[in-house]
Amino acid sequence: MGEMPPSTKVTHMFGVLLSRACVAAMALTVAGAAVAQDIEDSTVTASNGVLVSIKTIARANRREIYSPMVEGDSTDIYAGRIDIGGAAGALFLQGSAYYLGRAHLYDRAEFLDGDLAAFKRGPVMVRECIPKPDAPQPDCLWSEDFTVTVTPDEVAHHSNDGMLEVELSGGPTLEKTKLSIPVDHIYAVVEVANAH
Repeated sequence: MGEMPPSTKVTHMFGVLLSRACVAAMALTVAGAAVAQDIEDSTVTASNGVLVSIKTIARANRREIYSPMVEGDSTDIYAGRIDIGGAAGALFLQGSAYYLGRAHLYDRAEFLDGDLAAFKRGPVMVRECIPKPDAPQPDCLWSEDFTVTVTPDEVAHHSNDGMLEVELSGGPTLEKTKLSIPVDHIYAVVEVANAH
């Protein structure tokens, strides 16, 4: 059999590459569909009327249980728990604080009576900067993510009038931000997580 002309070789190579690319794309699509089927989102209403979200990831043997987001003037916060392998995870409050100026870089969380709560700072990001003609630097809006781990006993002990309040503080600016979430949201997460 003779050698193919150069134009036929290019066409043939292009056809082989195209068919391989199509097979690879099909494999990724099928794999993506399999992963998507592996994740199930549902909502359950707790006995106190709070709607709780559940994300089940069967392949990882993982369940994520979340309360609704509570949006404050300068914070977003929700309660949650992540169970892995059938073991109950820690109860946590998670969200973001928003503020103008310099990065606060919070390094602690306290209940209102001064008791420390388990705290972890997440990413700190500049959201937007607005130049000011008379200032050497622009005024920037920051967001700072946080996780505060709590126990049901701490929630019961530190709640007041149906709310749990925690204050973020520390860092170079010594600024403080108060977080507030209804205890019903926290108890709903615990109830739904323990029932499923």
